[in-house]
Amino acid sequence: MALNLLMYHTLCMDLSFPLTLERQASSLGASLFLPDPNSGNFSFRIARFPSEGHEVLTDVYQVGARFHIQVTRFLESLRLRLSETKPINSPFELPISIEISCSTCDHNNPLISELLKRPPFEFQNDISDSPSENHFFIFYTDSKNCVAKAISEPHSKSWAEDWQRLINRSYGTEHIPPRRNKALV
Repeated sequence: MALNLLMYHTLCMDLSFPLTLERQASSLGASLFLPDPNSGNFSFRIARFPSEGHEVLTDVYQVGARFHIQVTRFLESLRLRLSETKPINSPFELPISIEISCSTCDHNNPLISELLKRPPFEFQNDISDSPSENHFFIFYTDSKNCVAKAISEPHSKSWAEDWQRLINRSYGTEHIPPRRNKALV
C-alpha cells in the first residue's frame, strides 16, 4: 500500500505546516469511521484547508446499503490560531470552536458516485510547505486497501483534474447535514 504520506505524518517529528495543520484538525474533529475489513464498504475523508476562511473535514462512509456524511466545521480559522500560539502538544491545549453535523445521503450524490466509479487510489501527491497556500488531504479505504494523499493549490494545476472534481463535489456534499447552531453561521 502506498501510505508514504501517512507514514511520514506518523513518524516524522518535524512536520511541515500543512501536515501540522492536518494533524491538529484531525485530532480536534470528528472521529473517522473505518469499515470492517473486507466488508466491501468504504470510508472517505477530505480535509480542506483554505488560505482564507475556515477549515472543513468532510467524511463520507458506507454501512451496508446506506451512506453517511459527517462534517466537522471549524468556526474560527485553525490556521490563524496555530500561527498565533506556541507549539501544541495536545489537541486540548488549543481551545477552538467546532461544529460536527451528520446525516444520511442518497447513493446518487455526486461525491458518492465519483468515489464509487473512480476511487482515489491513483491520485498524485503534490503538497507544498507554504502556509499561504490552499491545502487538501484525502484518506480513502475500500475495506481492503487504503490511501492517504495531499495536494496544494490543485485548481492551478491542469493535471489535477481528479483532485478538482473531488474537491468541487465535496462542497455540495458538505451542505447536506443540517447545521447544529444556525446562530453561528
